[in-house]
Amino acid sequence: MLAEQYDSDPDGYTRAKTAFIQRVDDLARTERGLPLQKVWD
Repeated sequence: MLAEQYDSDPDGYTRAKTAFIQRVDDLARTERGLPLQKVWD
């Protein structure tokens, strides 16, 4: 789990979680033929 991996690194946890969400969003958008979007700017 990310929370366990980044127990003492909240910034690292946020970066890892954002990357995971981005991958899931990219896969869903690609599957539906939608343009990719950043989930975090």
